[in-house]
Amino acid sequence: MSRAIDRAPARAAVPKPGKAALAVRRFSSLEETKKKATLARMHRITNAICRGMDLSKEVEIVDGLALGDTLLLERGRDLAGFAIYHTPGVSEAPSGALYVKFLAIDPPQRKVEHLTEFVAALETLGQELGIQRVILPVYSRYWLAYNTLVQCGYQIDFTMIRMQRGRQEDYEDPTHLVLDDWR
Repeated sequence: MSRAIDRAPARAAVPKPGKAALAVRRFSSLEETKKKATLARMHRITNAICRGMDLSKEVEIVDGLALGDTLLLERGRDLAGFAIYHTPGVSEAPSGALYVKFLAIDPPQRKVEHLTEFVAALETLGQELGIQRVILPVYSRYWLAYNTLVQCGYQIDFTMIRMQRGRQEDYEDPTHLVLDDWR
């Protein structure tokens, strides 16, 4: 799914009273000593979504080769989610588009508001980078995430099919807030 980025000021998220606000920062801005701990926090999230999934190498490659970056969604000291994204140039992101390869909200913290705030942060990042469009891959099996993107104004660009074998419970939980591209 994708959406053209509005040139008007980005949608601002309104934090609920009494809750610590969500903050966004880039993995590349972390000190080298903090990157390893952050990778472990990301692994905890991905492992909760799909046992054994570890995207550490993907994050390190994107960071090391400057293919894009990883955006971290934090509440205080907790990592609420993260998004690995590519920018145009040497990555697989199309010209003029910010391409999210993987985004996940920590299952215990899954709230639609967290996803909409994160999507708004990605759109703001796209504006800062002078990019015209944000592309977010989502499988309709992640129905809550899919429906949220439709409500945010995203439209289907193309359809991908994921073939599965075995029991359905071995795969995606429709309530997880995950956007991924397993190509």
